Amino acid sequence: MRAPLWAVLWVLVGAAGALESSCGIEKGLCGRRCQLQVGGGASSDAWGGCQSMTIIHDDQPLVNPSARPQVCQALQLFWDSCQDEMEWEQSQGWEGLAAGCASVIAPDPPPQQPPAYCAWFGLHCCTPGDVAAGRCGAVHAVKALNMKVNSVNCSLSSDAVLDSLEQLHACGLRGLDLEGNELSGSLGPRWGSLNGLTTLDLGAGRVGLMRR
Repeated sequence: MRAPLWAVLWVLVGAAGALESSCGIEKGLCGRRCQLQVGGGASSDAWGGCQSMTIIHDDQPLVNPSARPQVCQALQLFWDSCQDEMEWEQSQGWEGLAAGCASVIAPDPPPQQPPAYCAWFGLHCCTPGDVAAGRCGAVHAVKALNMKVNSVNCSLSSDAVLDSLEQLHACGLRGLDLEGNELSGSLGPRWGSLNGLTTLDLGAGRVGLMRR
């Protein structure tokens, strides 16, 4: 059964109060690498708390290249988890993940050089203009994942899928469009931690709500 929009919003907003004191993207998720809050009080104990993974370049926040492996690993987890029964209609760039993230992430790249995944199908990275307009938090963050009608097939209650989305969210994800795909599962409490999302479209999928 397709979840009504008000119910989806309730799930996303309902858990936001519990994250009121968190750092990250707009009071986003702690405990994941690559928090993008510039100047936030980052904990230094073994990634146990919120981390600031940005640097300042040309007076703008820029994703530190050291954060790129975490983004790539999250993308690989999404790729591996969301083509269980069929291949995606379009997957330009994603095929490189077959050889692992080490083949995708350039060692010691210049900070201003966009990561390779910014050119992959369905991925939209934050530009300096986006940062200036307040549309995302740091240059080169993955601001949107748009896989509309692309034969993405997975359960939205899968731990692997949620691990992937939580990591991408911690690294700046603001928009998620999975409309018209082969989705299943329920929107449980973990979806409430993605409170930095400004757009979410799961239409035409077999998605329900997990009742408490």
